[in-house]
Amino acid sequence: MTFDIELDDSKTIYITNFANVIPPEDIQMLKNELSESDITVKSTDTEGQPMAFAELDTVVSILIHSAVLTSLVESIGQSATWDLIKLFASKSWKRIKGQKYTKLYLSGGSERKDITFGINATINNADYTFRFDNVSPDDANEALDKILDFFKEQTNHQKWSTHIGNYNNDKQEWELKELREIVKELNKNK
Repeated sequence: MTFDIELDDSKTIYITNFANVIPPEDIQMLKNELSESDITVKSTDTEGQPMAFAELDTVVSILIHSAVLTSLVESIGQSATWDLIKLFASKSWKRIKGQKYTKLYLSGGSERKDITFGINATINNADYTFRFDNVSPDDANEALDKILDFFKEQTNHQKWSTHIGNYNNDKQEWELKELREIVKELNKNK
């Protein structure tokens, strides 16, 4: 993913959009709506860019800058900003779920894979990726609200850490694992 992140980008949401699976007019609508709250939306098409860790990352994602996330977490009551992000994310996930892309390997092989979607954010010295692989489009709004609830409960981490979350449909909650543990599991299975 390539973004030119500048110091003044603190109120920004970044969207990685593979092969424009999210129509540009949907992104433009989000830009227009969030500009009223002084939030900038930047997007990039990642088609053709190498993805070293596609198993760990998401093909299409919404990265919420920590300043925006902190503002959402600290707001009391319903947030129109969060409602717009939820609407955009759930509509995007409904559009993306079930679509495929071709992953090319340096060895010359290729493989058809599902286009994945997620929400990425950083808060209190920790990075989080919430993968929507297990979220049904009908449950997307509830899963998104649980992400915001999760962030409201976070405290400052002593060491920087990275977490990847998958949604458990049976428990209707996000289950997070630290990236180091996931990499260990992947290496064991090789």
